[in-house]
Amino acid sequence: MVGYKIDVMKALEAKGYSEAKLQKERLLPYAEIERVKRGELVRLDTLDTLCKLLECDPTGLLEQRD
Repeated sequence: MVGYKIDVMKALEAKGYSEAKLQKERLLPYAEIERVKRGELVRLDTLDTLCKLLECDPTGLLEQRD
């Protein structure tokens, strides 16, 4: 199973992206933000946006879990 290596929401907030800012600036849809908060996997376009906002690649966010 694949999961997140880091707390993505905390990492976004550290970069200045609060949940409200993500929604207001239409960076991520509400449903995708909720998925991230629950630790669920997101769509590929959302993963791409997260990587751009956090200045990393998918291997910086995701890991293989047993």
